[in-house]
Amino acid sequence: MARFLSAVFAVVLLSTILTAQPGSQLEPKGKSSAKKGGGSPAAPPIPTPLVVPMLRYVGDATLTTDLKLTAEQVRKLTNYRQKVWDEVYSTRPADRAKINEARSKATEAVIKDILTPAQYERTRQISARIVTTVSAFPKGAKKDSSTVSARVLVTYPELVEIINLNEDQKKILGQQPGTVFGTASYSTITLSAEQAAALEKFMGDPPAQPLVATTDPRLQQGVGPTPSDVTLLRVKDIQDELKLTEVQAKLFTNISQGWTDLGRITSSEFSQKEISEKYLDVQAETVKFFTADLKAEQSIRLTQLKNQRLQSTFTRDAFYLRPEIVKSLAISDPQQKQLEAVAASWEAEVVKAFETDQSYEATKKSVDAANAARTENAVAVLTPEQAKKDKELVGPPYAGNYPVVQPRPTFPGAESNPRGGDSRTNSLRIMLEASFGKYMLDLTHIARNPDVQAELKMTQEAIQKAQAAYTKMLTASRSAFSSSANAEIVASQAEARSVAIEKAITEILTADQRKRLRQIVLQIMEGPNTLTSIYSRYGAAAYPGVAEEIKLTPEQKAKLFGGTKPADVLSDMQKSAIKDMLGEPYKGRTTTTPGSGAGGPGGGFGGGSRASSGDSAPSIPARVRLITGNRLDEPLKVTPEQKKKIADVYTSYLANREQVIDDYRPGSAALSKALAATIEKFEKEVAAALSPEQAKRLDQLLIQSEAADSLSGTLNQAAISKKLELTPDQVLKITAAAQDGEQTASLLVSVKLPEPKITALSATLRNRTDSHILAVLSDSQQKAWKEMTGESAGFSKQNLGPRRVVGPSSKR
Repeated sequence: MARFLSAVFAVVLLSTILTAQPGSQLEPKGKSSAKKGGGSPAAPPIPTPLVVPMLRYVGDATLTTDLKLTAEQVRKLTNYRQKVWDEVYSTRPADRAKINEARSKATEAVIKDILTPAQYERTRQISARIVTTVSAFPKGAKKDSSTVSARVLVTYPELVEIINLNEDQKKILGQQPGTVFGTASYSTITLSAEQAAALEKFMGDPPAQPLVATTDPRLQQGVGPTPSDVTLLRVKDIQDELKLTEVQAKLFTNISQGWTDLGRITSSEFSQKEISEKYLDVQAETVKFFTADLKAEQSIRLTQLKNQRLQSTFTRDAFYLRPEIVKSLAISDPQQKQLEAVAASWEAEVVKAFETDQSYEATKKSVDAANAARTENAVAVLTPEQAKKDKELVGPPYAGNYPVVQPRPTFPGAESNPRGGDSRTNSLRIMLEASFGKYMLDLTHIARNPDVQAELKMTQEAIQKAQAAYTKMLTASRSAFSSSANAEIVASQAEARSVAIEKAITEILTADQRKRLRQIVLQIMEGPNTLTSIYSRYGAAAYPGVAEEIKLTPEQKAKLFGGTKPADVLSDMQKSAIKDMLGEPYKGRTTTTPGSGAGGPGGGFGGGSRASSGDSAPSIPARVRLITGNRLDEPLKVTPEQKKKIADVYTSYLANREQVIDDYRPGSAALSKALAATIEKFEKEVAAALSPEQAKRLDQLLIQSEAADSLSGTLNQAAISKKLELTPDQVLKITAAAQDGEQTASLLVSVKLPEPKITALSATLRNRTDSHILAVLSDSQQKAWKEMTGESAGFSKQNLGPRRVVGPSSKR
């Protein structure tokens, strides 16, 4: 029972005990974030007495002291709150919504009856501070009283009277909120100095310390994750390995379905009490199955399979230091210290490998040697008796599949499942399997990878066609990358995407270009498996036609889908066949850059402008955002008058941009050209608002900013490359140095170093790579580069590696 209970983690189903407290959310400044046509009007919040939020903080020592509450008053308030919690725990959300208003009024009456008039008024003050400033600020803390959310004012009408809204503000308050992603989106109201002062006066002095809210643990307990034993036994190979009987298989199917059903339960349908009861029932059935319905030898084998998987997941020293393994092998304290020393020695060797100025191949060789030594040294710590017991813990080698576990993505929107389920992992697995044998990367690279475009010698017209086709394809098949777990839907989407890609590259590229593109993509798919190249997971075998050419068997394909590395699945003959397909080594970048086109961004004022990627709603270029932000005010010595002129120019640019997007077909070459013209016009008008010296310095700062993101990408810009007079050989050397740095940094994904060391090594690799790139330039070119960039303004470099950390000095 304990092993299952330990897996339970909290899922916040109710953030308050009464009504949703809008003041607990930060609102964006400015107009409502509801988009045009972006959702139907949402029902307004239930008007709530201002004292109600305070009930969450009863029991906090600071609140008790501030209000001068007696022990009897605290007892009465606590008892009432528990009564409300009990009601919330056993009531379904739909029913709670019906009684919220009545409960709020009842709560106000109870608080008013328990407190003295002075205590009641002070409670209103503290509650107002809580709902308008997220938390009750301690004395001396600064806060912003210049804005307040319309949602807060609608929820707590008493604040409207205190602030004394004017007619224009009341109109904003009366607007129906839009709905964005299912959540009502309200405007933010900016207060005048007098209104802010009135609100501050009403709230009085802040409490001496921040207040801490109390919650009922029952209202935070969600459904725990599916137990690891259940996840393992869902795999057919493992069921066969354990030789489940027909009766056992039927029992397990019911249990597995029970956990699946639990994952579909939502707090919007059932009360928390019902959810907890369902969870405990399924959990009890699960415990019974694994402790009573499985035979002893089956339980032993299942434990062995888990240990085998752990050994393949963890380093050997980390495996031996797991509490259950320490107990099973009777590993002594001195041995544990030895194992810790093994890990420390490995870490020193790996750090040394990355800090040494050497190539990717040499770094990989050093890291591989350190990994092998780590395993060997860890095993050597065991006594002969422990080594024998270790073999018993893992048992005979298991040749079947384990549950597929993909690395959790770190891109925006890839939040972990709050219920602890694996729906996102399953969705990624389904998407990858559906894309096997389909075109996925080709169009992306010819539309968004300048190095591939240069390698294929694509014309500007061909690049624009690729960008337009890419946008069209992405718009049509974007849902293929959603969180859908329906394999048939995803397969259909992947097929449609593949057809669109094949059609586009056939129309845009010549036969020779298509042949070389195939070689490049195959090399990328055979390269390191990172989050930016997830299709490398199955290797080149996943590319259209390759599986047929190398005669990949269904068994081999199943192993690939099961998570086995391609190198461990393919025969030597198949590997050799793939090697023959790769062609000449491709030395360009293997990742794509949003909005990148031939030559990349322009060279600043008078030097061109960044081309649009052709998206239907392209993002505002980084250089434009940098100019209009505050980052350059100090180094440019911008005056208030110039700042206002630039703001006016930016406002005009935004209006022109919106008009262009409305006037042209999404993804068309005409749209890209028109957007480029608006950016060029913006940059010229900004330059006109500055002095000649400032305009020159701004051009330097823009190049510095882009070089901080990518030095190789900046040097390869058409305008800069031309100005530096880079030779074709230098361009290749710069690309090769950048690629070697990126490949070396990709090794950081697989080494489990502490976060600070990963960050430090990422910075080291970036600086070293930049040094190698600059070393390609001649003395005269380096002098010219220094003149183009000028004195450093302190832009933080974009580190190489899996964790890209932007320093505090880069506020762009």
